[in-house]
Amino acid sequence: MKIFKKILLCAFALVFLACSSKDYGPKIQASKEKTEFNSRYNVKNKGKAPASLDPFISQNAQDLGHFGYKIKLDENVYLKQLFRAWNDAMPKPSKTTNANIFWAVNHFKKGFDENGDSRSLKWIKSLRANANVAAYASVSLPALTTKIVSVRMLPTDEPLYPSKQAAKQQNFDDLQGSSLGTFAPVFISHYSRDGLWAFVRTDAFWGWIKKSQLLVLSSDEAKAYQKNDFAVFIKDNEKINVIATSTANSRTISIKTKQKLAAKKGKKSGKKSGKKSQASSQNIQIKLDFSEASITSRVGAIFPYTTQDKTHFFFNGKIGVNNLEFSVPKGIGSHFLQINDQNLKNVLNELIGQGYGWGGSGELRDCSLFTKDFFAVFGKHLPRNSQSQGVVGGKIDISQLSNKEKKEVLKNKALMLTTLIVMPGHVMLYAGNGEVAHNVWGVRTDDGGRSVIGKAAITDLEVGKGYDDVKDSALLLSRIKSINVIVDPKKIALEHAYNAQVNSKIRFDDGYIMDYDESMMELEYPLYAPLSAPRSDAGRARNTEFFSHIYGSDEKEVSQNLTKVVWLKSSKNKELLFNSKNGAAKALQRVSDELDIMSKKKPELLKYLDVNGTFSWRKIANSDELSSHSWGISLDINVQNSSYWQWSKEYKNTLPQEIINVFERNGFIWGGRWEHFDTMHFEYRPEFMMLGQLKEK
Repeated sequence: MKIFKKILLCAFALVFLACSSKDYGPKIQASKEKTEFNSRYNVKNKGKAPASLDPFISQNAQDLGHFGYKIKLDENVYLKQLFRAWNDAMPKPSKTTNANIFWAVNHFKKGFDENGDSRSLKWIKSLRANANVAAYASVSLPALTTKIVSVRMLPTDEPLYPSKQAAKQQNFDDLQGSSLGTFAPVFISHYSRDGLWAFVRTDAFWGWIKKSQLLVLSSDEAKAYQKNDFAVFIKDNEKINVIATSTANSRTISIKTKQKLAAKKGKKSGKKSGKKSQASSQNIQIKLDFSEASITSRVGAIFPYTTQDKTHFFFNGKIGVNNLEFSVPKGIGSHFLQINDQNLKNVLNELIGQGYGWGGSGELRDCSLFTKDFFAVFGKHLPRNSQSQGVVGGKIDISQLSNKEKKEVLKNKALMLTTLIVMPGHVMLYAGNGEVAHNVWGVRTDDGGRSVIGKAAITDLEVGKGYDDVKDSALLLSRIKSINVIVDPKKIALEHAYNAQVNSKIRFDDGYIMDYDESMMELEYPLYAPLSAPRSDAGRARNTEFFSHIYGSDEKEVSQNLTKVVWLKSSKNKELLFNSKNGAAKALQRVSDELDIMSKKKPELLKYLDVNGTFSWRKIANSDELSSHSWGISLDINVQNSSYWQWSKEYKNTLPQEIINVFERNGFIWGGRWEHFDTMHFEYRPEFMMLGQLKEK
């Protein structure tokens, strides 16, 4: 628990250190124009690194490799996570709560203004007082953003730069937290003492938003809003006209404050007895009307719709006390996209070339906002900062590997455009072939500065290599600590096959949790491949805990789960016992029915279809591992004419491909495809069929 608290505190404290450590170079106006190159990174760097660093790689995502899957995520899971801002209980006031969510109040002690002058302690203390910490949770109302908004660390628009150089370049304002698109759900804890700012919880962090940029809802209005259908913007900076009429434009709310007042002198000692706190309150007007004439699209931001046609999404309904009308062309907005090669590249191209914006300043993005918004389009939720994103998905620690070894891991484990690459203070999207897509400030140089890229770009992991003042230790590749497979087709196939949630843990619907065992699907089963295809042991690895939980943990429990399957009713008419759990018996019955019809047309197939074994509680020969027959999910056919690696000198198969195909399309794998072959064996393993369905045809 202590470790969790430390991680949570760091997450809040570092929520906006996403692309640091801070180094400062010239401010760059990034262009969205694409630069085409005939080949990948082939430049020979020499001399000192330039102030402005060219990636020397085509900035068109269409030039990347190929993503070979088609995956549709459950958008309801994403929306549930997004609306946690409204639906999760507020943390109760405590020292721990204050330390976690109000870390910024006492964190900042010095800095510089936009002119490079030192901020006074009085200025900082005034912001602390205006944060009105004593009023935490006094409002507790849901709200929506009415435009693209900045989220600040303290209630002010004024910047706090960490150095004179940063102030000169007007980069890296420490008080710039993040930015949110229109219709972002936030939960108002309380208002600042001056009544101009709301302290809010979002889906991933806390911060300050101007009161005037929020549409406040009641609890019932928030529940009604969540019943809408939602789509997502896939283009940035498109204007959407809005017609809004409201039955009320504001209402008065009382906000709590706590003032420290000087006490009177003590009568006996003649000394001051110290300052006391006195509670007070003031009335302010909160916004109820949607007064924007238009909204601006932002990639990854959701919007509601009531109807749609082939070309547009339409909203004509009520949000709070407002009747709103607007339409979003398809192509600017979309249903949550399927993860496939073209969609991944299209979304990436929309972001590539955009300028770097620390903490989302200037409605731009930093590294972790780039990845968060990228995945949001597909309905995948990520935390806000690079450190938190670095623990999502299937994390593989490569911090102790050489650069050569890291390249090998990336080649074998990272999946293009769905895997994060994480290093201290920075996160990137793996783009294949040793390349990454990221919104990046630049590459470190020996003088403590940066050779600046300053935009979202596709770069080599060794961009800058060869310059005299760029050490190998400063290269992106050298600084990588982990890779995180965010969208793993193998895990998604397991989820579909067994109705479980799979990450580093497997969570079953009944609440049972176990560790994820990568070995179960480490090898890819060659579904529907020709019989001459190379063999591998895909599917031979079985996690006993996993299958015992699903099908039965001992012989008695499995026996209770068995049901009868009639095998080839028209010819063999034999009753087999097979496990009823997870659709196993139904799948075998489908196999039987198909083969029954097939054998009527081709009676010569019947000689291969004698069954000699289904359920048998036993271990694999010469092994301590349970056989899959123990769970009642396997059967052996054509035993007399089969070969098995433990007693056959050579591989031999007599089964026709068409029989094997029937089993495979109903969720079974065949032991004849194994390197340690077992040509009589069929085993119900629907995850491999599910994975095959995710693969691009």
